[in-house]
Amino acid sequence: MRILILCLAFVLAIQSGCSLINRSNWAKDAVEHIPNTNPQIEELELDVRETIIRENINDFSDNEIIYITFGRRDDSWIKPPADFLRRFDDLCWEIKSIGEASIAPDGWRLKSSEKGSVLEVKIERWIGNDSVNVHVSRDPSAIVTGPSSPTYIYKIVDGKWKFDREDDK
Repeated sequence: MRILILCLAFVLAIQSGCSLINRSNWAKDAVEHIPNTNPQIEELELDVRETIIRENINDFSDNEIIYITFGRRDDSWIKPPADFLRRFDDLCWEIKSIGEASIAPDGWRLKSSEKGSVLEVKIERWIGNDSVNVHVSRDPSAIVTGPSSPTYIYKIVDGKWKFDREDDK
Protein backbone atom coordinates (compact mmCIF):
# COMPACT_ATOMS: atom_id res chain seq x y z
CA MET A 1 0.00 0.00 0.00
CA ARG A 2 2.84 2.42 0.88
CA ILE A 3 4.49 1.77 -2.50
CA LEU A 4 1.21 2.42 -4.29
CA ILE A 5 0.81 5.78 -2.49
CA LEU A 6 4.40 6.78 -3.33
CA CYS A 7 3.89 5.84 -6.99
CA LEU A 8 0.64 7.81 -7.13
CA ALA A 9 2.32 10.85 -5.53
CA PHE A 10 5.17 10.62 -8.05
CA VAL A 11 2.78 10.45 -11.02
CA LEU A 12 0.79 13.41 -9.71
CA ALA A 13 3.96 15.43 -9.21
CA ILE A 14 5.06 14.78 -12.79
CA GLN A 15 1.64 15.66 -14.18
CA SER A 16 1.54 18.91 -12.22
CA GLY A 17 4.90 19.98 -13.66
CA CYS A 18 7.00 19.32 -10.56
CA SER A 19 10.50 18.05 -11.04
CA LEU A 20 13.32 16.61 -9.02
CA ILE A 21 15.43 19.42 -10.46
CA ASN A 22 14.95 22.80 -8.80
CA ARG A 23 13.36 24.79 -11.62
CA SER A 24 14.62 28.07 -10.16
CA ASN A 25 18.03 26.97 -11.42
CA TRP A 26 16.85 26.84 -15.02
CA ALA A 27 18.15 29.56 -17.28
CA LYS A 28 14.69 30.12 -18.71
CA ASP A 29 14.03 32.03 -15.48
CA ALA A 30 16.77 34.54 -16.35
CA VAL A 31 16.15 38.23 -15.66
CA GLU A 32 17.60 41.36 -17.22
CA HIS A 33 20.72 43.00 -15.81
CA ILE A 34 19.91 46.21 -13.94
CA PRO A 35 22.65 48.74 -14.74
CA ASN A 36 24.37 50.65 -11.96
CA THR A 37 22.72 54.06 -11.54
CA ASN A 38 26.13 55.69 -12.05
CA PRO A 39 26.99 55.21 -15.77
CA GLN A 40 30.74 55.48 -15.10
CA ILE A 41 30.61 52.71 -12.47
CA GLU A 42 28.44 50.59 -14.78
CA GLU A 43 31.03 50.89 -17.56
CA LEU A 44 33.84 49.96 -15.15
CA GLU A 45 31.88 46.91 -13.97
CA LEU A 46 31.25 45.79 -17.55
CA ASP A 47 34.94 46.32 -18.33
CA VAL A 48 36.12 44.15 -15.42
CA ARG A 49 33.66 41.42 -16.42
CA GLU A 50 35.03 41.54 -19.96
CA THR A 51 38.59 41.29 -18.64
CA ILE A 52 37.72 38.25 -16.52
CA ILE A 53 35.87 36.49 -19.33
CA ARG A 54 38.80 37.04 -21.70
CA GLU A 55 41.23 35.72 -19.06
CA ASN A 56 39.14 32.58 -18.55
CA ILE A 57 38.17 31.89 -22.15
CA ASN A 58 41.14 29.64 -22.92
CA ASP A 59 39.91 27.16 -20.30
CA PHE A 60 37.05 26.23 -22.65
CA SER A 61 37.35 23.96 -25.68
CA ASP A 62 37.34 25.72 -29.05
CA ASN A 63 33.93 24.49 -30.19
CA GLU A 64 32.19 25.03 -26.85
CA ILE A 65 29.28 27.42 -26.38
CA ILE A 66 29.86 29.64 -23.35
CA TYR A 67 26.82 30.98 -21.52
CA ILE A 68 27.50 34.16 -19.53
CA THR A 69 25.63 35.16 -16.38
CA PHE A 70 26.16 38.10 -14.03
CA GLY A 71 25.02 36.05 -11.02
CA ARG A 72 21.57 35.63 -9.50
CA ARG A 73 18.79 37.91 -8.32
CA ASP A 74 15.66 36.63 -6.56
CA ASP A 75 16.51 33.02 -7.49
CA SER A 76 16.85 33.89 -11.18
CA TRP A 77 19.95 34.06 -13.35
CA ILE A 78 20.98 37.55 -14.46
CA LYS A 79 21.42 37.92 -18.22
CA PRO A 80 24.17 40.20 -19.51
CA PRO A 81 23.12 43.03 -21.83
CA ALA A 82 23.16 42.13 -25.54
CA ASP A 83 25.63 44.93 -26.35
CA PHE A 84 27.99 43.51 -23.71
CA LEU A 85 28.04 40.15 -25.50
CA ARG A 86 29.03 41.91 -28.75
CA ARG A 87 32.36 42.78 -27.08
CA PHE A 88 33.35 39.16 -27.77
CA ASP A 89 32.57 39.07 -31.48
CA ASP A 90 36.33 38.93 -32.18
CA LEU A 91 36.68 35.55 -30.43
CA CYS A 92 36.35 32.11 -31.99
CA TRP A 93 34.11 30.94 -29.13
CA GLU A 94 30.35 31.27 -29.31
CA ILE A 95 29.39 33.53 -26.40
CA LYS A 96 25.70 33.50 -25.44
CA SER A 97 23.50 34.87 -22.69
CA ILE A 98 22.42 32.50 -19.94
CA GLY A 99 18.90 33.34 -21.09
CA GLU A 100 19.51 31.28 -24.24
CA ALA A 101 20.35 28.14 -22.25
CA SER A 102 18.48 25.48 -20.40
CA ILE A 103 19.83 22.84 -18.09
CA ALA A 104 19.58 19.14 -18.79
CA PRO A 105 20.73 16.29 -16.55
CA ASP A 106 23.97 16.05 -18.55
CA GLY A 107 24.78 19.77 -18.67
CA TRP A 108 23.85 23.17 -20.06
CA ARG A 109 22.32 23.30 -23.52
CA LEU A 110 21.29 25.88 -26.03
CA LYS A 111 17.56 25.75 -26.70
CA SER A 112 18.53 23.99 -29.95
CA SER A 113 20.13 21.34 -27.67
CA GLU A 114 23.78 22.20 -28.37
CA LYS A 115 25.84 21.61 -25.21
CA GLY A 116 27.88 24.31 -23.55
CA SER A 117 29.28 25.60 -20.27
CA VAL A 118 28.43 28.51 -17.99
CA LEU A 119 30.73 31.28 -16.83
CA GLU A 120 29.38 33.33 -13.94
CA VAL A 121 31.01 36.71 -13.32
CA LYS A 122 29.36 38.47 -10.40
CA ILE A 123 30.49 41.75 -8.88
CA GLU A 124 30.29 41.18 -5.12
CA ARG A 125 31.39 44.62 -3.91
CA TRP A 126 33.63 47.58 -4.56
CA ILE A 127 36.74 48.03 -2.40
CA GLY A 128 37.61 51.70 -2.39
CA ASN A 129 37.52 53.51 -5.74
CA ASP A 130 39.79 51.25 -7.76
CA SER A 131 39.16 47.61 -6.77
CA VAL A 132 36.30 45.12 -6.93
CA ASN A 133 35.61 41.75 -5.36
CA VAL A 134 34.33 39.38 -8.06
CA HIS A 135 32.90 35.87 -7.82
CA VAL A 136 33.90 33.77 -10.83
CA SER A 137 32.62 30.26 -11.47
CA ARG A 138 32.79 28.12 -14.59
CA ASP A 139 31.50 24.86 -13.16
CA PRO A 140 27.82 24.43 -14.06
CA SER A 141 27.26 21.87 -11.31
CA ALA A 142 28.66 24.31 -8.75
CA ILE A 143 26.42 27.05 -10.09
CA VAL A 144 23.34 24.87 -9.83
CA THR A 145 24.01 23.84 -6.25
CA GLY A 146 25.50 27.14 -5.10
CA PRO A 147 28.73 29.07 -5.51
CA SER A 148 31.81 27.09 -4.60
CA SER A 149 34.46 29.11 -6.37
CA PRO A 150 36.63 31.67 -4.62
CA THR A 151 36.26 35.38 -5.15
CA TYR A 152 39.00 37.52 -6.62
CA ILE A 153 40.13 41.09 -6.24
CA TYR A 154 40.66 43.04 -9.45
CA LYS A 155 42.24 46.48 -9.43
CA ILE A 156 42.51 49.26 -11.99
CA VAL A 157 46.18 49.76 -12.91
CA ASP A 158 47.08 52.33 -15.58
CA GLY A 159 43.46 52.42 -16.74
CA LYS A 160 43.14 48.63 -17.15
CA TRP A 161 41.67 45.96 -14.88
CA LYS A 162 44.31 43.58 -13.50
CA PHE A 163 44.05 40.55 -11.26
CA ASP A 164 45.30 41.56 -7.81
CA ARG A 165 44.75 38.54 -5.54
CA GLU A 166 42.39 35.84 -4.41
CA ASP A 167 40.09 37.14 -1.67
CA ASP A 168 40.75 35.64 1.77
CA LYS A 169 37.18 36.38 2.91
